[in-house]
Amino acid sequence: MSKTRIIEIEGLTLAITKLSAAGKSAKDIHNYFECERLLAGETFPLDNPVLAKRGRKKAGAKARGKRTVKGAIGEFILKLLSKKGDDGAHVNEIAKALKSKPANVVAWFYGTGKKVKGIRRVKPNTFAYKGK
Repeated sequence: MSKTRIIEIEGLTLAITKLSAAGKSAKDIHNYFECERLLAGETFPLDNPVLAKRGRKKAGAKARGKRTVKGAIGEFILKLLSKKGDDGAHVNEIAKALKSKPANVVAWFYGTGKKVKGIRRVKPNTFAYKGK
């Protein structure tokens, strides 16, 4: 072990002794050293989850769920539309079944959906599928 590391450890031991003599708890001692370490320029947090978070989340921000397999949304929409028949399904119904936003479903219809033969608009925001 290097001499600087030994001096550092001796200093930490002395500081811990002083803090524990002052009646500080283990959590207070940990927070003290965490702050000292951050002030020294070390930026990575040890194990304090409060210091590990950077920035603030926006109000109402949700954790991102698992991503779907490529093409799974299209298959789901086609199955749902073929079950609905000639009347078709409204975008809001499809979005509820997919547990997504209606805007994402509309984007699918105007992007990927227009390439699928058999999908047609029955009414505003209502689509039907007459496939295989």
